[in-house]
Amino acid sequence: VKVYETVTKVEVRTEMTSIKDHSHPLTENQSDKFPQRSVAVIGIGAMGGGMARALLASSKTKFVLGYDRAANLVETFHKDSVAAQKHQSRDPPTTLDIVLNTDVIILMLVNEVQCDEICFGPESSNILNCAKKGSCVM
Repeated sequence: VKVYETVTKVEVRTEMTSIKDHSHPLTENQSDKFPQRSVAVIGIGAMGGGMARALLASSKTKFVLGYDRAANLVETFHKDSVAAQKHQSRDPPTTLDIVLNTDVIILMLVNEVQCDEICFGPESSNILNCAKKGSCVM
């Protein structure tokens, strides 16, 4: 802050306060006000698979879906989501299931080609045309 004030000649604060003087909104039992979300991770390889499994352990997720081009990864993750009781159906999801049924879609893809295919590919299952209103894509 002091560097910013020196460089810009704009006073941000007149006195420094400690972090403990400012409470974070989620530390005061307000986290209960946020509803559980259904989350999908598309691309559940090395990085995306780890993220998706961390979401399975989170109390903030209602459902966690995982999708990948590799069917064995999808089946294995679906078994993990069933074990965690965070699955939506008996069968592993398709891309259309994910796009239609989740609040948050996390893309962990290898390249632009894969991203274009999922986001703008076949109209019957792409994110642009099929994601539910208000969903978030990261």
